[in-house]
Amino acid sequence: MSDWLGSVVKELAVPGSPWYEVRILLAARFAERVRLEGFTREQLIIVEKFVGEEFLREHKLYRETDWSPREKSLISDEKIQACLKDLMVKAGKDANCSFATNLDDRPECFEECIAIIKNMSIHNTYQLVSKDATNHTLYPILLKTSQESEVLGQQMVQILQADSSKLNAVVQAIRDKPMSVSLRRYIYRLLLIKRKKRSSRGSRSNSNSSVEISQLEIRKKFAQSVKQGLIQLKIKDATKSPLSYLISSSIVESFTSIKKIFSEDLALQQQTLRVLNILYTAVHKFEYYYVLWCLPLQVVLSKENSPKEHDIEIAMWLDIIRECTPQPAVLEQIVTCVWKIVTSSDFLDGKLKTHFWAMGLGLKDIEVKSAFGDAYQQRAKGQIKPTLHPIVVVRNWLLYLFTGCTSMRVTLFFWDQLFYSNWDISCFKRICITLISCLEHEIVKCKEKKALFDVLTNSGNDLTLADISETWKLYADLYDEKMLCKRRLKAVLNTRIFKLVTGVLLFIGCITVMLPDKESNVTKSNIDGNAESKLKTFLLIFIMTGPKNEDRRKAIRETWLNFENKDDSKHFFVIGTKNLPINVKNDLEIEHQRYNDLLLLEQFEDSYDKLTEKLGLMLEWANENVDFRYLFKADDDTFVRVDKIVQDLKNDKEKYLQQYLYWGYFYGRAHVKKTGPWKEINWQLCDYYLPYARGGGYTLSSAIVSYIAKNWRIFEHYVSEDVTLGAWVAPLKIKRIHDTRFDTEYKTRGCKNSFIVSHKQSIGDMQAKYSSLIANGNLCTTEIVNFYGYQYDWSVPPSQCCVRSSLIP
Repeated sequence: MSDWLGSVVKELAVPGSPWYEVRILLAARFAERVRLEGFTREQLIIVEKFVGEEFLREHKLYRETDWSPREKSLISDEKIQACLKDLMVKAGKDANCSFATNLDDRPECFEECIAIIKNMSIHNTYQLVSKDATNHTLYPILLKTSQESEVLGQQMVQILQADSSKLNAVVQAIRDKPMSVSLRRYIYRLLLIKRKKRSSRGSRSNSNSSVEISQLEIRKKFAQSVKQGLIQLKIKDATKSPLSYLISSSIVESFTSIKKIFSEDLALQQQTLRVLNILYTAVHKFEYYYVLWCLPLQVVLSKENSPKEHDIEIAMWLDIIRECTPQPAVLEQIVTCVWKIVTSSDFLDGKLKTHFWAMGLGLKDIEVKSAFGDAYQQRAKGQIKPTLHPIVVVRNWLLYLFTGCTSMRVTLFFWDQLFYSNWDISCFKRICITLISCLEHEIVKCKEKKALFDVLTNSGNDLTLADISETWKLYADLYDEKMLCKRRLKAVLNTRIFKLVTGVLLFIGCITVMLPDKESNVTKSNIDGNAESKLKTFLLIFIMTGPKNEDRRKAIRETWLNFENKDDSKHFFVIGTKNLPINVKNDLEIEHQRYNDLLLLEQFEDSYDKLTEKLGLMLEWANENVDFRYLFKADDDTFVRVDKIVQDLKNDKEKYLQQYLYWGYFYGRAHVKKTGPWKEINWQLCDYYLPYARGGGYTLSSAIVSYIAKNWRIFEHYVSEDVTLGAWVAPLKIKRIHDTRFDTEYKTRGCKNSFIVSHKQSIGDMQAKYSSLIANGNLCTTEIVNFYGYQYDWSVPPSQCCVRSSLIP
């Protein structure tokens, strides 16, 4: 009987089902019966305890005032039972339902029914599924959440609706537990709005502001991006972008690969196609794994408006999800860390570690970067056959955000944890270890790498939520390095005498990790990983930026840094963090965890009048930590054709292959500033600044960087960092190259397709240039000349160096 009642309760929440219609009819008759009965105060309390306060509001039942908990507690269960029996019989007759007139003939059945319905009604769980839930095959997933979870979820939603500042407290209360449908929907939106606010300068940060208003603001901004994209792409329908065919092919491929879940759902595929086309129109971004990212959002978000508006909303949230996910370089580090834990520690079962080593997959037997890189290259070349290596599977788990690798219920559980942790990389590691641990029984059966690859790729779909959640709790301290060392130390104490040497070495290694970090009194680089040698790159890119300029860093990552080849260059945003407020430091840490591209100078206080010191510190750090051929310095309002910079440095060796290279847009007749923010009080050399490359962008060879890094502290410091650099290298016998393709004067000279460095660019300027390059390969939509440039004449005194010419845009 209880199973039947349970199924009835589930159907009560599904619009279109027979029992749903029965509930609607009975609810209306029940409310009308309450009005006709002329209930006393005590009887109204009984009604509220049965149907909940929302029911009273919805049906406009009379309430004199709020009732105290003590007053409510005086109402006995017997009185509630008796009142409900009478009311339900009368309401049933009003609705022409054939209820038995004497319910006492089946008291157990009725009491069981009352208990279930009361538990459901008092928490308003009938509102959990939206009216569009039956439109596609996702809706059964919404109905599988336990009733207890839904009850808790409704309570939490009510708390957050009253005060959204309690979000952290709610998250702590439900951490490690599956979220209910309603709570998941509400928290996802709340956290995504919070994320968007943090990344948008000037947006309201009041935590108590209404979710609807904040969501509306984000929605308007995204809609503007869509409109701008329509103009830039020269299309009329955002759901039919230039990449529509490619997106459609990716959807078919992705849905085929997860055919156990959604392959036959054509309506869902069509919606995915519309959403991803809208996203591309707005931000000019598409990756094949965006298809899989869509699915959890389509499951979670109800259709509360028109289909077109719903598609735009999903695209909007997907855009923010895209900002949350770690960059490929960070994903590689996560995979390396996971594999290190799996194959080199006793954190997991010893059998699993031994098995991986026996298969030749120990940490020393594999090249993580090689396997990771091969997979990317194969995908880029359109090769279908995958690299049969377990590291590639773990990479795919991360890349797909675990969608398609597990059942949708498990995927939603993982997404819940990612949202709880603010998309922290430690959470990604914990999820990977949880999956590997749950698949341990199948893994140890594999004798070949192909079989292991297949298990890791396909067996996750067979895991239940109970298996995952139970295992998840075991690895709460997974990313705590000191906790791992304590475990290893414990293992050392239990080793036998013949393993003494190994134990001693392990002990020393653990003690090293547990000791406090030795920090430089100058800088601290927050680069993840403990590389034994210097970072190696052909071109090192340093971008000077301020602590609060996250919007500019975001714009650069989404525009010209997309032309960066990771094999040729490595970029860092350089920021001083001394005396910053705690919340700003925390935001920077979160940003670095996501992108792994911040160089944080902990002993430097960032300000415009200290840019020379900042220059010296970052060149000093580069000289000590990076093996590079050239260094390019830019500001966060500079747009750089980094691909062209690398191409010129590599191909035109006669011109650029110099041991001492100083390449930029030079100026030699600038008068020394005597007033204003750039006032120089220490300049005593002459009445003009010495020739220098303007600071919006210039290139230095490693030899010059090394020279400055070793001597800058004893040099004179001037206010302008570019002027200072020119003075520091003035007596050196170096190759100075003046390039008119560098637009780095005090204001932009306009836009020419030949420019490779453009300074004084707004975020909109950067996005327009990037869109134009993507659309037609030209930097400028329309070439513009604001004023003419000049060739630097090195044969005359600096005061006569720079004569503007109409031949030089």
